Amino acid sequence: MKKNTISEIKGYKMVSLVQKGILKFDSKLSICMKETADYLREVLAQVEPLLRNLNDDTASLKPSPQKWSPKQVIGHLIDSGNNNQMKFTKLISHNNIDVEGYQQDEWVMAQNYQAYDWHDLLIFWRCLNLHIAHIIENTPSSALNHEISVNGAGSYRLDFIMTDYVEHIKHHINQAIPSANLSHNFKMIY
Repeated sequence: MKKNTISEIKGYKMVSLVQKGILKFDSKLSICMKETADYLREVLAQVEPLLRNLNDDTASLKPSPQKWSPKQVIGHLIDSGNNNQMKFTKLISHNNIDVEGYQQDEWVMAQNYQAYDWHDLLIFWRCLNLHIAHIIENTPSSALNHEISVNGAGSYRLDFIMTDYVEHIKHHINQAIPSANLSHNFKMIY
């Protein structure tokens, strides 16, 4: 199959086309990351009203004892956002780094997101993700092929972990609000 350049294809499917090898990166690589940043902003705009419609009591309900409540899901996404902000920032400046993973269940429990005010939690999550979108959009194209490993495993490019971050959000929003029914390509690979 012919590999198109970014300048020949428009729309948010660009990133998935790159990941599938249908689209190749060219000198306009930063356009792809602007698309990713805009896509993150669109996902936030789409799901934020759904999340705000939950009251504090509903946001505290766990679907089962082993599952997270919507508050805990958003808390986890805050933890993920903070971890990814660190990864993105380090990778912009350095190549071939290894970072320590984190124990997501322990972090959610340790920070007691269940006791957090729901609307304050959403404001924090939204602001953090708008900042992450800013980082993604302003990442120099020369850094997008920088690689990271987590706990010594794998080798993932910065452009991949940036696009995968948005997919991760959609995956977890579906857990918090199943009726959101967001399509995503997230697979826990790191």
